[in-house]
Amino acid sequence: MPKADGSLPEAVKVAAKASGVQDPTVKRVAEGVTSTTPTRVFEVPELIGNDRDLPDMSPGEVPKGYIDPVIPEVWGRVHSIESFSAVDGPAIRSVVFVQGCLRRCVFCANPDTWSVTAKCQRLSSKDIAARLKKNLAYYEGGGGVTVSGGEPMMQPHFCSAVFKEAHRLGITTALDTAGYGRAKDWAEVLPHTDTVLLCTKAINPKLYFDMVQVKQQLFLDFAKAVGDYGVPMVIRFVLVPGMTDTKEEVEGLVEWAKQQPTLVGIEMLPYHRLGVNKWEALGLKYPLDGMVPNPKEVVDHWRSYIALQGLKVML
Repeated sequence: MPKADGSLPEAVKVAAKASGVQDPTVKRVAEGVTSTTPTRVFEVPELIGNDRDLPDMSPGEVPKGYIDPVIPEVWGRVHSIESFSAVDGPAIRSVVFVQGCLRRCVFCANPDTWSVTAKCQRLSSKDIAARLKKNLAYYEGGGGVTVSGGEPMMQPHFCSAVFKEAHRLGITTALDTAGYGRAKDWAEVLPHTDTVLLCTKAINPKLYFDMVQVKQQLFLDFAKAVGDYGVPMVIRFVLVPGMTDTKEEVEGLVEWAKQQPTLVGIEMLPYHRLGVNKWEALGLKYPLDGMVPNPKEVVDHWRSYIALQGLKVML
């Protein structure tokens, strides 16, 4: 909050500068100007190549739970919004599915969210906040908003603004991501994130690349950042027959999961064919055509195995 003389505390100035946001509102905050007039910013998803991006900011530069005195109105590309979900984070949640994703997962159920230039809804963080406010009664018991995709970390300033709005409303935030961005993006979003739902794809680096067409290092760097920021992490892992349902993959998953300092548990998800029609509608060949989902017994077996290793299985 501003001091009596209208200036901002030094910690707020530092945090605003460290956020890496280049829009005028945050610049004014960093300079000590506290106008309540919202600045409209339209975020263009940024494409990052396969090469590793070196960190350029330490987690300690942005305080956990910091909320800008003036939350900027950031415009994002939104594919769709699900008002009530019970499977995308704690309790009942609204899920904002953003448009745009660099990965090309062979089992993707929403290939229509890939393109950053596709026709979509252009909504602002204030628009999302207004929708959330209408449903506050449903979020009791730890519910709130989840930003999913697509890949939400392609629009970090939009995610951050939505999360700040959610915290101002007194509800929780969750980030459903496969891990993306640079250190400056993580510093923008993770301090305002209550839970990360991390889609892990595959453990073997070669298999990972074959399945998503992006190198694994970006995912690993993001996962480390989640731990550095102290954000609770739920690992999501899809059992794809003949690919990730092997002994080597699941054992590797357990070993890697045990190294994550903020791990809450693992969601072991069965492969499904929902979304195949979307591939066809886009004129795309479905890579796993003819693949049959695992029997329930196989999924239950690996869930039991994970539990026997002392890890919590999220259902």
